[in-house]
Amino acid sequence: MATLPPVPPSADPLECKSVWLKAFLNEGIPGPEHFEILKTSVKASDLPDGGILLDVLVMSVDPYLRGGLKNRNPLSGKEGTGSGRRIMSGFVAGKVIASKSDKWVVGDLLGASLPFSTVQIVSAEAMAKTLSWKLTEYLDESQISLGVGAMGMPGSTAYGGLIDVLRPIKGQTIFVSAASGAVGSIVGQIAKHAYNCTVIGSCGGPKKNAYIKERYGFDHAVDYKALPKDHAAGVEALTAKLKECAPKGIDMYFENVGGVHFEAALAALRPRGRIAVCGCISGYNAKESPKNRLSIGQLIYTFQRIEGFVCMPWLSGQKGHFLRDMAAWIGAGKVKPEETFFDGVEQWPAAFQSLFTGKKRGKVVVLTGPPGTCGGGGTADYSSVKQQAAKSYKVYYYPAFSGRAQPLDMMLEAAGAKWSRNVFSKMRKTSCRRTRPPKKRTLANSCLITLTRSRQQWKVRRHGASRRCTQTTKREAMHRRFSKPSTGTTIRLSTTLLRTTPQSRWATWENSWHSIL
Repeated sequence: MATLPPVPPSADPLECKSVWLKAFLNEGIPGPEHFEILKTSVKASDLPDGGILLDVLVMSVDPYLRGGLKNRNPLSGKEGTGSGRRIMSGFVAGKVIASKSDKWVVGDLLGASLPFSTVQIVSAEAMAKTLSWKLTEYLDESQISLGVGAMGMPGSTAYGGLIDVLRPIKGQTIFVSAASGAVGSIVGQIAKHAYNCTVIGSCGGPKKNAYIKERYGFDHAVDYKALPKDHAAGVEALTAKLKECAPKGIDMYFENVGGVHFEAALAALRPRGRIAVCGCISGYNAKESPKNRLSIGQLIYTFQRIEGFVCMPWLSGQKGHFLRDMAAWIGAGKVKPEETFFDGVEQWPAAFQSLFTGKKRGKVVVLTGPPGTCGGGGTADYSSVKQQAAKSYKVYYYPAFSGRAQPLDMMLEAAGAKWSRNVFSKMRKTSCRRTRPPKKRTLANSCLITLTRSRQQWKVRRHGASRRCTQTTKREAMHRRFSKPSTGTTIRLSTTLLRTTPQSRWATWENSWHSIL
């Protein structure tokens, strides 16, 4: 699609439209009557050193914002002041149209947590305090809506909650509430297509139930609107539905709703089951958040775990490789983004209201840019999302306790680095001595290979990983030319397919402690 040229600094002043909350709203569904759109002007000539001028092309509406409309936010516990009148803030994505920063150049696409204003100056201090992520290397302007969706907060929430909190294992069963929503739909698709899990989804109405099975590949769907209105009866009915879909129980539950869903999922949770809590939308519009019943004694001998989390570690890149992995999944068709669009910043209140009325599907996005420049109507080609290449190498590993030599395939991801050819092709096949043979092959008794940089070469060192064996055995140096070396990598090997990254993160594919391609 055609894009508009950057706005020159001489075009002062620039018109800016912002979304404002009129007053606190402690209960009830928010609507257009609770917000107003104010017009101001922004001068590009006022841009400070280190700052950027951002043209916001898309704005997000998310359920968590509902807590901020109350005089006491039930999610953060913060108390509001005054009447509550303030500018609304949340996740946006846009384009840098002027810059005095050495980190951002004109034309860069980015996502950030900022005020809902169509044009804004972001100082270096403000950018340092907020969450931001660069999208230029993954998206073009016609795909920018993904910056607040699958490649933004909802996508990173699904990614981190599933991979690092729930830690799925192939063949296990996961239950996802709000399965047709921005987060739940992505959770289900990753679990199904990347981990081959059995996926049960809950959403409202037969049409949405059929849709998540046909488009996303969910194995089962539950219509929560067909459940009894009474709380206890609803829990019993939903528990029965889950047992019908998964007779042996569920292994994981991704919590977006709370209330009846949480109690039913806990009742159906198998030993060593996990629950990831990222939302409880069923109580957002109530004056007081409803309480859930939890028998903590149930968690002791069943080794069950309940964990809350937010998206920041994965969206900021502190954990995992969210942007790279999500781009690869979207490009491969494993994740199919679903978006509901509202045109114009004036439609932000209506878009926000749709989250609580169910009149939407997937991620709700408000388009603030000129028509035809930032997606909309499902016209963007998301299969062309840019992907970073990762190269793989085969290493033959001969464990001393196996009785005979057995090969092991290892995927070594070298994102951002250019490996020379056959860097591992002539690695000598050696054994790792141990104090005694382990009883079974697990992570604890696997073997370590450490790669360290020495000038322009790599040194490979093998040593035992058992706690009982601390001495280095069979130290072997193998020197190969290496262009643009990256940081050292530690790889833990076992007898299953391994995947690792240059950030010293290790894992087994079988147990899903991994960084996936």
